[in-house]
Amino acid sequence: MPTSGARYATSAATSSFAAATLPELLAALNLGLREGMNVPHVALRIWGGRAYAGDGAERDEFQAVPDELKEQASSLAHPYCGTTLEPRIVAWFGPAGEHVKSVAHLPVRDATGACIGLLAFGSEDVMRFFPDM
Repeated sequence: MPTSGARYATSAATSSFAAATLPELLAALNLGLREGMNVPHVALRIWGGRAYAGDGAERDEFQAVPDELKEQASSLAHPYCGTTLEPRIVAWFGPAGEHVKSVAHLPVRDATGACIGLLAFGSEDVMRFFPDM
């Protein structure tokens, strides 16, 4: 668990960035994916993340996820790409979700390989995310 004053770092596409707070990191990650990888809709859920979130605990990223979705994410050996839409995940995109026609689901794993979350991409283009990606 990060300590006070910790810095978060990540890389999205070819851009690297650092953030002083978790909310800054999440905002930078979202922007990097949207602009760097041209992903129109991005949603992230981290199970049990409220313990890490501090003041950001009420953010969408840390909202409860049904056990069934956690199990589905955990079972993914590779990212899922396609047009089979899980309505509960598409809802994470908010009002734009009703226009999403293809998705990519990427399990988020910790250093031990345990699934701790799901990163979802969505697009109005039915061919944007396809099974053979």
